[in-house]
Amino acid sequence: MKIIPLALFSLAAFGFAGCTPTDPPSDFGKDTDRPTGGLTVIRDTPSNSGDVIGSRNDTANAFKLFNQETGEWDPRAVVTVVYFGFDKYSVGAEEQSKLVAVAKNQRLIVAGYADYFGTDQYNQGLSDKRAQSVRDYLVTSGHGDASIEKQAFGKYYAKARGTRAEVARDRRVVVVNADYKPNP
Repeated sequence: MKIIPLALFSLAAFGFAGCTPTDPPSDFGKDTDRPTGGLTVIRDTPSNSGDVIGSRNDTANAFKLFNQETGEWDPRAVVTVVYFGFDKYSVGAEEQSKLVAVAKNQRLIVAGYADYFGTDQYNQGLSDKRAQSVRDYLVTSGHGDASIEKQAFGKYYAKARGTRAEVARDRRVVVVNADYKPNP
């Protein structure tokens, strides 16, 4: 008779083991290689022609705002930065207030990033989902769908090591004013 309770306890413990939150790998913070290979960026530009972010002039301006070596945007063009939890892509309640303050008459670029945990392919998809989540929130808040370009960088620009707080800053979406014109 004691075997049945022990078996039930073992089964329950095994079941709960799969329900624990996803934690960083055991080598968290140790030196690891940065991603190799070329930069793969998912770009989702509006399909309308004319005065949209995806037009030739706007794309040229966006490249002036973005440093391809560091993955950083011109800080004067950054409207806000939305942060995400580990392995999350839904915009949290505390981050939504940042998006409410975004002016509705701006054309925007939403650029998603991920930390270095996981495969290149997984993080590319996760950063795309993060950017899409921010884009969806902005559209439901009154921004026009055609005024927002989405980009996803995956873990390409993630820090290869650091403290938990430093690595957490890689899990973000940067919202950029696409109309910002830097001085020549």
